[in-house]
Amino acid sequence: MNEKLKQLQEYLLSQGSVAVAFSGGVDSTFLLKVAHDTLGDKCVAVTASSCSFPERELKEAKAFCERNGIRHVVVRSEELEIEGFRHNPKNRCYLCKHELFEKIWDIARELGLNAVAEGSNMDDNGDYRPGLVAVRELGVLSPLRHVGLSKAEIRELSRELGLPTWNKQSFACLASRFVYGETINEERLSIRAITTTTGDCWSTTPKPSAFRSLFLKARFLTWWIRWRKPPASAARLSHSAPGGPAPSGSG
Repeated sequence: MNEKLKQLQEYLLSQGSVAVAFSGGVDSTFLLKVAHDTLGDKCVAVTASSCSFPERELKEAKAFCERNGIRHVVVRSEELEIEGFRHNPKNRCYLCKHELFEKIWDIARELGLNAVAEGSNMDDNGDYRPGLVAVRELGVLSPLRHVGLSKAEIRELSRELGLPTWNKQSFACLASRFVYGETINEERLSIRAITTTTGDCWSTTPKPSAFRSLFLKARFLTWWIRWRKPPASAARLSHSAPGGPAPSGSG
């Protein structure tokens, strides 16, 4: 692993300067930390603020950059305004990433940076990742994949570097929690945000994975039951309707 870390540092150094797409997750935090340690002020973090990215995650990203003295640019990403995005097609991630990386490239050019980098790792190669198509098309670098780092290795190296995200649970954007073809809009994204808030808060404190899973399922079930439960007035009406249960003591 240490050899891969050295290769990563050399690869980043060869770029001269870089804008890192920074979400505050395990991978992009590690990449940003190494890039900034290697390039100093020639490394800039860029985070997208959008309706599918929880405010809490954005605050954590800002706090990390502030603590580490990293220049941080926040750009607004309007996914719902992208043609076709609301219909949630199978290439939804491609549409989103293409729009995002175009904006990051604009920032990189404005700041005189040579490259744009993102934090996908070797584990992502085996998944359906249409967003990586946009990465290739726009010439965005994938340094962690370039040196062959896996998720487990990134977590271990993050722990050795003292990064608080080394054991942070993986976070998928809220849009990814819709079934393909299901319409995405502001209201539905807000509901997804509410139902996943508890789960997303397990950011840096280690907790048993089995307990975490059961806890999150229990919270979601509680929310669903409350949402489905009819008001008391409706329950009384159903009991007094014709054909309802006979009053106790009759007959």
